[in-house]
Amino acid sequence: MSCLARLWDDPEWRSSQHASEISGALMVALTDDDAATRFFAAEAAPLLGGEAESSIELIKGRLLAERQPDVAAVLARQLFRFRNSYHAKIDDVLGEIVASNHWTALVQTKSDGTRAHAVAAVAELALYIAIRWRTPVATALVADWFRHPIDSDAASHAISAIRPWLALPDERADERARAFALTRLAALVRNELRATDPEQSSFRHVHRRTGSIVADIYYASGAHTSTTNLAHEATSGFAEEAFETLALLTEFRTPRSFTTR
Repeated sequence: MSCLARLWDDPEWRSSQHASEISGALMVALTDDDAATRFFAAEAAPLLGGEAESSIELIKGRLLAERQPDVAAVLARQLFRFRNSYHAKIDDVLGEIVASNHWTALVQTKSDGTRAHAVAAVAELALYIAIRWRTPVATALVADWFRHPIDSDAASHAISAIRPWLALPDERADERARAFALTRLAALVRNELRATDPEQSSFRHVHRRTGSIVADIYYASGAHTSTTNLAHEATSGFAEEAFETLALLTEFRTPRSFTTR
C-alpha cells in the first residue's frame, strides 16, 4: 500500500492508464480493517478527491470516522497542504472535527500519550491558521488552550509549538504579535492562580508551563549561540512584545533578612 501511495504522488502515474486502478485500490484501503493499510493509504488522501475541496471533504470524513490515533495523525497532517489556499475551508473542517464526540475528548483532555501524534497534528494546524489567517474556529480554539495551559494534551502541544511564531521577523510583525498575545493569556492564568493560592498543585504546573514560554522567548530572541547559529540582536519589534510578556512572568523577592560575613 505504501508503494501505491508513492505512485499516486507522481503526476505521471495519476495520468497513466493505471490511474483508475490505483486510485480505486487506495480508496478501498482508506476504510480497510487493517490500521496499517489505512495508515499508508491516508498519505495519498489529498490527491484522491480530484479537486482540492473534494479532497478536503474526503479527509474530513475519514478523520470523523477514524479511531486509530496514528492513522488519524496522518490524515490530519494531509490537511496542512491546504492551510494557505483553503484556510477558511480548513477552519470549517476543524470546527466539525472538534465538535464530534471522539475528537472533543481528544483535544480537551489529557491522555497517556498514545494519541499524542493525532493531537499534535490538530494543535499545530489550528495554531497555524489562527496566527497566520485569524480564522474564527482556530482562533477561539487556540485561545482556549492558552487560557487553560495544563488542562489538555492539545494545550501542551500548542504551547510547545509557539517558538517559531515568536521568532518571526518584523515583516511578519502582525503574526508575531498574535503569537505573543497567546503567551500572555497563559501568563495571566499563572498570575491569577498565584494570587489566589500559590501552594496549589495547579499553580505549580502552570508555573512550569509558563517557564517554558520564557525559554522560548530567549531562544527566539537570537541571544543563544550554538554550533549552527550565531547570536544576533533582536529587533525592536520583538523586544517590545517580549518585554510585555516577560513583565507578567517576572518577579523579584526581597529577602526578609541578610547574613553578611
